[in-house]
Amino acid sequence: MSKRLPLEKAVKNAGNYYVAVHTCAKRARYLFEVDNYTFIADIHGELHKKTAYAIMELAEGKIKPKIKS
Repeated sequence: MSKRLPLEKAVKNAGNYYVAVHTCAKRARYLFEVDNYTFIADIHGELHKKTAYAIMELAEGKIKPKIKS
């Protein structure tokens, strides 16, 4: 069973739920374009779906949402 995703942290880094979902979806689509394999390994060797990996990246601050003014 997988561990809980840091959704609150991802939303806090993005500003709101809409931006968080948009940013994570865009990143997950990019990861699927680069490699069609469903799972991706993190630095600890654990396998995660690319959508979950995108959420973790946003929560850790590795990706930032583009905010248009």
